[in-house]
Amino acid sequence: MAPASAVALAGRSAPRPAGRPELLDRLPTSFFLSPPMIAVGGVTVMLYGMVLFAVVSARRNAPPPPEPTNAVAYAPTAPNPTPPRPDVTDAKPAPPAPVSTPATPKATAQPEPAPTKAVEPSQPPPSRPKPDVVKPAPEPPKTEVAAVTPAPTPTPTPPKPAPGETWGPLSIFGSPGDCQIRADGDRLSINIPGSLHVLSPELGTMNAPRLLVPVRGDFTARVTVSGRILPGTDPLTVPAPLPFTFQGAGLLIWQDDHNYLRLERTSFYDAVEHKRLHRVLVENCRDGKTTNASVAARDSDLTLKFERRGSEIRCSYNPDGRNWVEVKRQNVAFPGEVRVGVSASNASPKPFNSRLEDFQLTAGNAAGGKGS
Repeated sequence: MAPASAVALAGRSAPRPAGRPELLDRLPTSFFLSPPMIAVGGVTVMLYGMVLFAVVSARRNAPPPPEPTNAVAYAPTAPNPTPPRPDVTDAKPAPPAPVSTPATPKATAQPEPAPTKAVEPSQPPPSRPKPDVVKPAPEPPKTEVAAVTPAPTPTPTPPKPAPGETWGPLSIFGSPGDCQIRADGDRLSINIPGSLHVLSPELGTMNAPRLLVPVRGDFTARVTVSGRILPGTDPLTVPAPLPFTFQGAGLLIWQDDHNYLRLERTSFYDAVEHKRLHRVLVENCRDGKTTNASVAARDSDLTLKFERRGSEIRCSYNPDGRNWVEVKRQNVAFPGEVRVGVSASNASPKPFNSRLEDFQLTAGNAAGGKGS
C-alpha cells in the first residue's frame, strides 16, 4: 500500500487552503495568457493586416500626379512650324494666285520688323495694306447673246396638214355671198342657189365655191360625196341658154384660174338627147384650156381620191368602201406648192345642196382613211 499512496500523493497538487473555491484553481496564472485575450489579439492582428493591405493596394493603383499646368506658359517660344494665321500681324502673306490681268506692281521691300508678340484672336488685326494679295474685282457674269437678242421673225410657211386633217385649215376661195358653207364635225355642206356657179374658162365664169389649204410636195387627199344629185331637166337661160343641166362636188387641186385639176362626182342632163348621166369627172385645165375624162357611176355615195407622187397624179374613186377604181393617171406640171381642198358646182336653176364628209389630207407618201 505504500507505493500506491506515494504515487497518488505525488500527482496531487499542494493542498488548497480552506475556503478557496475550486474554480479559482482552474484560472490561468497570467491575464494575458487567458483565452479571451488571445482571441482579442488574434482579431486585432487580422484587422490590422486588412487595413495595411488596403492602403498598399490604394497607393499602387493611384494615378500619377498631374504635371504642373504652368509648364508651357514659362517654356521658351519656339518657331511655329504651321502656316501663319491671318490674324497674326507679323505673318508673311501668301504669294498671290496667277490672274489673267497684269499684276499690280509690288511695293518697295521694307526691312522685316522685329518679332512681336502674337495678337490674341479676340483682338482685331491692325489694318495694313497688303499689295501682294490684292485680287482684281470679279468680272460680272456674261449673259448669253441668245437670251437677250430677240429671235428673227421666221418667214411664214404654209402649214403641213396632219393625217386625217378635216375642215379646220381650209379657207374659202371664190365663193360669192349667195352661197352658204357650213361645217358640222366631219361633215360639210355647200348650198348653192339656182344660178350659174362653175369653174369654166370657156364660159368665163370662175365662181364655184371652194375651200383650199396650201400643200407642198407629195400628198393624198380624199373626200366622200354623199346623198343624191338631181340637177333637174330645165337648163339655165341666164346669162346664156345652156343645152344641159349640171351639178357636181368633189376634190380640187388649185394653182390659179387657168391651171387646176378637179375630181368630182357629177350628175348631167342632156336637154337635147334627153339623157341623164351620173359620172365621175376628171377635168384638167392647163393654161386656160380644159380636157375631160369620165366614167359612169351610180347615183349614190362615192369616195374620191387624189394621189400626188412627183409630177404624177392618180385620180380614183371607191364605190363600195372596199375597192378603188382608177379613173385617170396623168403627169401634170404643177409647182411644188399647190392648194388642195374641195369644191362644188351648179349649172341649173335648181339649188344644189351638196354634202361632203370625212375629208382627209395626208402629206407625204402615207395614205390613210377608209377603203385603203
